[in-house]
Amino acid sequence: MAPTPSPLISFGLLRTVFESEHTQQLFAGTETHDPTLRLVAQSVQFTDDENYITSIVSAALPTNYGGNTLVELPGMIESAIEKGFGSGSDRRAKRASPAEVCLQLLDEADVELFHDEEQVAYAAVAQEGGGRLTYRVDSESFAMWLNGLYYRSTRRALAENSRSQAIGTAQARALFDGPLVNTCLRIGRHAAAVYVDLGDETGQAVEVTAAGWSVVRDSPVRFRRGPYTQPLAEPQAAIPLERLKQLLGLSQDNWLRVLAFILNALRPDGPYMCLLIEAEQGSGKSLLCSIIKRTIDPGIADKLRLPKTVQDLAIHAHYNFVLVYDNASGIKWDLSDALCTLSTGGAFATRKLYTDADLAVLRACRPFIINGIGEFAHRPDLLERAIPLQLPPFEGIRRTEEEIFGQFEELLPGFLGALFDTIACALRRYDEVVTPTTFRMADAVRWLTAAEPACELPDGTFVEMLQAAQSDLMVDRLLNDPLTERIMALIETSPFEGTMGQLHGRLVDFGNLATQRMLPKTPSHLSNQLARLRPSLAKIGISLEIGQRTNRGRPVRIWRDGTADPGLIDGIAAETTKWRPF
Repeated sequence: MAPTPSPLISFGLLRTVFESEHTQQLFAGTETHDPTLRLVAQSVQFTDDENYITSIVSAALPTNYGGNTLVELPGMIESAIEKGFGSGSDRRAKRASPAEVCLQLLDEADVELFHDEEQVAYAAVAQEGGGRLTYRVDSESFAMWLNGLYYRSTRRALAENSRSQAIGTAQARALFDGPLVNTCLRIGRHAAAVYVDLGDETGQAVEVTAAGWSVVRDSPVRFRRGPYTQPLAEPQAAIPLERLKQLLGLSQDNWLRVLAFILNALRPDGPYMCLLIEAEQGSGKSLLCSIIKRTIDPGIADKLRLPKTVQDLAIHAHYNFVLVYDNASGIKWDLSDALCTLSTGGAFATRKLYTDADLAVLRACRPFIINGIGEFAHRPDLLERAIPLQLPPFEGIRRTEEEIFGQFEELLPGFLGALFDTIACALRRYDEVVTPTTFRMADAVRWLTAAEPACELPDGTFVEMLQAAQSDLMVDRLLNDPLTERIMALIETSPFEGTMGQLHGRLVDFGNLATQRMLPKTPSHLSNQLARLRPSLAKIGISLEIGQRTNRGRPVRIWRDGTADPGLIDGIAAETTKWRPF
């Protein structure tokens, strides 16, 4: 901290300032930069107090001044002292600039500087409770923490220029001297343990191993946080999991689906099955989403609107571990593909700024929930990653959300304790469980199967539930897909074999005008849609072959192969009596 000028020095400084021609030039306002530079050189002979000199220059500038002289002033003061204008060479040699003081304080504090694979610099700052909070070095949060560190030591504010210099140096240290350490959002894995960030100011986390769980002060996983992250309730001794089922009034089947999503979301490294909730207005779907979100990853924004672009989805995933999208009416094809990537893990690339060509690569693997009134998801690749949930209309006496959330907050610590007991069970049994081969998300289903004993469920409960749920969902979508309807009618008596153009013509010519508008517009669109429908068609015993393009067109063959589950076919047949062959 620079010494406060003594009365004698203050008198000499004030006399110099009032007699200086440079002060008169500042009063006139015709020129400010050079007079300020020279006035600073005169002032530092009496004091090196940055705030003292700044107040003098500010008073001399015109009242309507709008230039950047005050922004440049800290650099002028520092330069004047370095050039020898200060009051004595010994004092000049000992004095450190504000940026240097800030870096010295950073060295004395318990701060770990490191970078991740995307070359983003981070600082893990030790807290009084023993944990650490991790900041991006270029973030406003780290700048505010640095301001506080400097102020508590010097009782002065850190000027913008000095702060930028200190942050730039810290960033360079993290990138070029610091180790490579990947950060996690809310949940991470280290060795054989799972860690869950409590999200509070202590930086503490829950450590879950095969032997059980405990709250630890300093997690080996470096957790970053989004701007809207809120604390997770500190877990307590376990209560029965079904207490939450009773609070929400869920049927056993729907409870298993909700529980499966929550347990899968607590897997530290994905892949994650998404939860698709379809229900009419007033069925409690938004409240259910909020409770699931608050159980795993509480934040200021419980629910978001479905993004319009893949870039917006990537940004949502960068700052939230569990994503909840409310009242979706439909999902565009490109966004559906991006959601599939998000559930299994992938990278999203976008320009850093609209004015440059640099790319920002955001990697994410996230559990997410989408709710809506109608059938908002149709793409087979997304449906195969989904846990479908249909809520019945509410019947009985309604409770207020305030009442439900109040009871939920009381249950949450014990419910979290039960969930972490379940995760410990999954860690113990994971290597013993055989990976199911009938699911696209086999790793997720294996994790759920390993957790079943802690849920007091018979072996295979989650597998049976998911098989039935996805089969029902697939049949429901197929029955409501005009293209599938036309294909099944077309091959009712015999296979189809021809070109894609011929197939398109047969499908479009058949049916009413409203149906025609819902079919692919061109043979090329039909080819793309058939490629996506192939897995769904195979589930109901319809095989599809698409050959290479020739000068006559692209050959295609569709036929019934008789391999579908008989119960599934019977269920479809019962709904297709209205169909007729071509």
